[in-house]
Amino acid sequence: MEKKNPCAERVAELRRVMAEKGAAACLIPTADPHDSEYVDRHFMCRRWLSGFTGSAGTCVVTRDFAGLWTDGRYFVQAAGELKGSGIRLMKMGEPGVPTVTEFLAKALKDGDVLAFDGKTLTEAYVEELEEHMPGVRMNPDVDLVGQIWKDRPPMPDGKVWILDGKYAGKSASEKLADLRAEMAEMGAGVHVLTTLDDIAWLFNIRGGDILYTPVVLAYALITQRDAILFADPAKFPVDVRGYLSACGVELRGYDEIYRTLPGILGASILMEKGRVNSRLWRSVDPGCRIIDAMNPTSRQKAVKNPTEVKNMAACHRKDAVAMIRFIRYLKENVGKKEIDEFQAARLLDGYRAELPGNLGPSFATISAYADNAAMCHYQAAEHTAKKLMPRGLYLVDSGGQYYEGTTDITRTFALGPVTAEEKKYYTLVLASHLHLMSAVCPAGARGFILDYAAREPLWKMGLDFNHGTGHGVGYLGTVHERPNAFRWRVQEKLMDQNNGILAPGMITSDEPGLYIEGVCGIRTESLLLCEEREKTDFGTFLGFSPLTLVPIDKEPIDTDYLTDDDIRQLNAYHERVYREIAPLLGEEDRSWLREATSALVRK
Repeated sequence: MEKKNPCAERVAELRRVMAEKGAAACLIPTADPHDSEYVDRHFMCRRWLSGFTGSAGTCVVTRDFAGLWTDGRYFVQAAGELKGSGIRLMKMGEPGVPTVTEFLAKALKDGDVLAFDGKTLTEAYVEELEEHMPGVRMNPDVDLVGQIWKDRPPMPDGKVWILDGKYAGKSASEKLADLRAEMAEMGAGVHVLTTLDDIAWLFNIRGGDILYTPVVLAYALITQRDAILFADPAKFPVDVRGYLSACGVELRGYDEIYRTLPGILGASILMEKGRVNSRLWRSVDPGCRIIDAMNPTSRQKAVKNPTEVKNMAACHRKDAVAMIRFIRYLKENVGKKEIDEFQAARLLDGYRAELPGNLGPSFATISAYADNAAMCHYQAAEHTAKKLMPRGLYLVDSGGQYYEGTTDITRTFALGPVTAEEKKYYTLVLASHLHLMSAVCPAGARGFILDYAAREPLWKMGLDFNHGTGHGVGYLGTVHERPNAFRWRVQEKLMDQNNGILAPGMITSDEPGLYIEGVCGIRTESLLLCEEREKTDFGTFLGFSPLTLVPIDKEPIDTDYLTDDDIRQLNAYHERVYREIAPLLGEEDRSWLREATSALVRK
């Protein structure tokens, strides 16, 4: 007899609680109170209710409908996991499928109540809901799923530790002084900070509360005199408490922010509507003036200080050792040993774990062979992973967290013979990668200006890729860090947040790709350090230097699609890779690297 899906009973129980609260609909996102990229299991309400284990999705439950919205990465997975739950799969982006907001606006009538946990939705999103449903009443003060989730996991309890000055390069006291100076310029007497990577960077602390990102669940409230950190005190060892106290930081309980903020009267409070949760935003006393602007720490931490730059270069050299061992192993063993995508990912994670100072991966490794790589964010599962064969292209997108910083690299390489079509696509992506790496721009430019440099080789062939060309990367923080980016599709009102002005010290990925459904997927990604190149009568000009030092496979290259300058640039890059990484390798790996970085000659 087929086992009954427990999620059907959970949805029924949720509807019972909704009726008690007078709610016509309940909205359950994949989110925590801090707008984090990854969420701890305590906050996985959507996953518990629906049974869908993917990383992205939103559930909506009404009196007579239950649906899960997710994107194309998860259509097949979600269809299987939702079976028997009574929850309908809503395929985002497909013809005829409304967005969550569009569905709710049509399903709810004036006077209906939409319930949600206001701690898990940003104020900006809630205002969007209100704009589209002016007659619907919002109830953001109830966690209805939490009321029926009896065996809910506890809050994470990772210990907090201090990031030593030899890694941070700047003390927390100095960072607080810089923040307060900017607050004064903005006319803000109080700043409420809720994003975990900003908080970790500001106070030079790290923790273990979020997967792949060494941060601690916390809020911060800063004035010109005081700094209060709201977090579970049990996570803070004596040395960390003493350190914070010496920096003038007071430690209070995690939830006390919701009692402290409403007690502030007549102040100008700096908060970012797109990142602060609605419950906290709406707790501010009406007599206060809210300044809605990007957290100043976001730009401050994006510009790495000299110590951070030096350390990031060091961790990329270490990371290259793991990548080179991995690429060599696959090239020499696929076809001789049974290896699938899932096993390959674990192998690479293991190589990184052996490196000194490694603290784990910076995101879930993407290991994709052949046509699976055409799914941009494909995740190999243990029991369905494709076997690697001695032919075609294999893509691996991965990264590590180190005391010296964060890495993120993608390499696509041949496991054996490749077709002429695959060579063409591979080489065009390589040309795109090299063109952005060598780009120059005037100071004051934003990343969208340079996106053309990467896409031009593809656009000339009528080809393109449907993702940004590059994102900022944090320092022992989140692997996707704003505000610097390379992308031509921009929202003007979010320009400063998502396409900020480039500056020396910023680190941005260079990752053009090409995805041919049913054939292959190709992406080449290196991290670039923005540097000042020269000053002339026409101004200051910026350029980029690669931090990532891992060979780019020459085997699938068709030189007909490269210019002479492209070939010179690739050869110069490979000369640097060998010069800096060879001394870190054993004899066999060094011999392999010598060949992998030998000069490319036009055929």
